[in-house]
Amino acid sequence: ASASPLSATAEWKKYSNDSVSVKFEYPDNWYVSASDSAKIKITSYDPKSLSEDKLPKDAVQLTISRTKKPSSSQKLISYLDDRLKFYKDTTPSIAVKEENNRKIDTFDAVDRLYSATSVTQREIAFATKNYFYVITISPSNTLLTAGVDELLKTIEII
Repeated sequence: ASASPLSATAEWKKYSNDSVSVKFEYPDNWYVSASDSAKIKITSYDPKSLSEDKLPKDAVQLTISRTKKPSSSQKLISYLDDRLKFYKDTTPSIAVKEENNRKIDTFDAVDRLYSATSVTQREIAFATKNYFYVITISPSNTLLTAGVDELLKTIEII
């Protein structure tokens, strides 16, 4: 079963991860897994019972990852430029289709929609004093956009 967009988070579960220094709320019929100390995956489907090639049309996956800054002086824009360069090395047709500013918790974030021939992906990136955080949302054109936006509003860096 997949979740439907919700207007309030009253029926949602709370999740906290000290390794990634993040907490958030998510729909009670979604799934959360932390595969390592720098990444959390949130899905609208049970990843243990569905393989990637058998996902329902309205399946959505969010990944929250944290990377240590190489220096406190590196700015978010240079980090994003490096990410785009890496993507272009593996998928030459990829481009930034849309870019907007937003807030995650109290942090200024850049919300980018990447598009290539066969794939689109949304990434929201922001910097704290010591880390870069990236929230990847796929597919980018999810039918659950309202629910995803509600979840993003609950994210706190702890």
